[in-house]
Amino acid sequence: MNTRLLKKYIAVPLIIALVLAAVPARSDVLAKTKYTLRINGTNVGIKLYQNKTAKAFKKKLPLGVSMTKLNGNEIYHYVDFTLPTNAKKVKKIKKGDIMLYGNDCIVIFYKSFSTPYSYTKIGRVKNTKRLGKCVKGSSVKVKFGKK
Repeated sequence: MNTRLLKKYIAVPLIIALVLAAVPARSDVLAKTKYTLRINGTNVGIKLYQNKTAKAFKKKLPLGVSMTKLNGNEIYHYVDFTLPTNAKKVKKIKKGDIMLYGNDCIVIFYKSFSTPYSYTKIGRVKNTKRLGKCVKGSSVKVKFGKK
């Protein structure tokens, strides 16, 4: 094999590997491991993202809290620990988003809407059909767990 072809076969894969290594990991990719969310006695499956915030959150599971309704579209709870953040203006909240506000406020959205606020993504509710019906009363009992 001549040296020109040899350089071609070595250089191209090396360049591709270097480019891929330089590309930052996406924080909006959902992990394959499944987790559970129990809202007022109803189980719904969730998936958590592959980011530092979700990884730190997983270490706190199982986690049971009483969440408060706000604005007719979300429930939230300030936890007694902090999580790493990577807050971004999301512009559009989707029903089923599980986010972190600040570094210690877990938020579950049960309606879709536009927002100017910044959040860090934690995960998503897989099946959002029953989500709105689960959120009854001013205080909502929620338990995050491992499947």
